Amino acid sequence: MLKIWGRNTSSNVQKVMWAIGELGLEHERVDIGGKFGGNKEPAYLALNPNGLVPTLQDGDLTLWESNSIVRYLAARYGAGKLEPADWKSRALASQWMDWQLSVVGPAISGAFWGLIRTPPEQRDQAAIATSQAKTTEAMKIFDAALAKEPYAAGAAFSMGDIPVGIMAYRFRQLVPQRPKLEHFERWYAAIAAESRIAPSMTQPATPRFLACATISSPMMALVRSPPASTTITSPGSARSSALCTIRLSPGRVFTVSAGPASAPLPCIG
Repeated sequence: MLKIWGRNTSSNVQKVMWAIGELGLEHERVDIGGKFGGNKEPAYLALNPNGLVPTLQDGDLTLWESNSIVRYLAARYGAGKLEPADWKSRALASQWMDWQLSVVGPAISGAFWGLIRTPPEQRDQAAIATSQAKTTEAMKIFDAALAKEPYAAGAAFSMGDIPVGIMAYRFRQLVPQRPKLEHFERWYAAIAAESRIAPSMTQPATPRFLACATISSPMMALVRSPPASTTITSPGSARSSALCTIRLSPGRVFTVSAGPASAPLPCIG
């Protein structure tokens, strides 16, 4: 079974969880990093010397770097599905994945840190506005590409849509005053419409896969194509180290078989 190390509010962890959900892979996720800590401990650094999240363990393979993990999962478990079958579409999918890292991620960083991580009285509004403008210009590039094709790599959803989709959610949350990007919004609506979000999810859902839960500790992600069960452990949590299992029926109705209640947690953090 796959094991993923990383807190689920991390955009990089969310990429991996989205890919896992698309492929319906059984997995265990361990909350680490951020408020959970543990990512600078020797045991974790032995897995990922960068001390960052996520890290994937699949048998004897240990892999870090979120987009590399998504590519690995797509190639091993989703060939012809998440990994496009033809060379042209594969190249385009990789192009947009790299674009997320080199263009959109740096562009939106200032807005994220200013609006999410900084108290209101300490915010640099000029820096936030600059970041919002840069992110908007970046998304105009993607919008123009979507005028020609319905998805990042062509006619079908692929691994190329996942990293950009994570940034698109943040763009829509962190840049409320933005121009109408017709093709971008059509694409976003298409991937959001394929979500299966349980009724008790109270936080906004990221496209196609993610909702923040209030019912269990630690925070859970429901995936669009879930396996029979998803187990998440939280060894670094001060509140609980209990296992929590969500089981989803074919109709996406879920029950919680274990795990204490907790307060809502944000999707972005």
